[in-house]
Amino acid sequence: LTLILIAPLAALGWMHPYHPYLAVLSGFTLTTFVALRFGTLFYSLRHEGHGLRGITLAFLTHLGLGWIFAASWIRCLIDHRSPFVRTNKFLTAAVPGLVRTTLIEAALGTGLLAASVILTLNDFFIAPIAALVFGVGRLLVYWVWWQVRATLRLTASLGRQALQSLPGPVVVLDTLQEDPFTVGEAPASPET
Repeated sequence: LTLILIAPLAALGWMHPYHPYLAVLSGFTLTTFVALRFGTLFYSLRHEGHGLRGITLAFLTHLGLGWIFAASWIRCLIDHRSPFVRTNKFLTAAVPGLVRTTLIEAALGTGLLAASVILTLNDFFIAPIAALVFGVGRLLVYWVWWQVRATLRLTASLGRQALQSLPGPVVVLDTLQEDPFTVGEAPASPET
């Protein structure tokens, strides 16, 4: 957040003498965190026999879930009745919309990408790199969504099969979604 707050000050020329130090400190801290996190994942997963591609995909998933892991509890302070919607508990109910569940990540990612551009134009070096990496990291929540999508479809299929084998599951079976991510969308035409 420091980088997002400092970027407009740099663009408007309202920097105080200590602001550049905050940007450098924040950029260095975030860059070090990313490097150490990748190193930790690389060492532990490589030791288990995983390849570089798998390790990189795991790291991207980890970055995509970074906001959820680090600060999703803040939402509970604001709205204590808000459900945790990142797990597949939606076999017989509507899945919350993608935009609604990722709005914070999208706003932070966009803000960090804008901060990266502004700080680069104002001759910073480490801070824009950190803002760029973490901005992309926040937007990687859509990569995680893409992965979870297959899991939800498989879970819905398995749930449907299990319900068909039970006696009298008609009411539940009728509410089970074919594709939990297409709720409210028009059905696909046969030509597509």
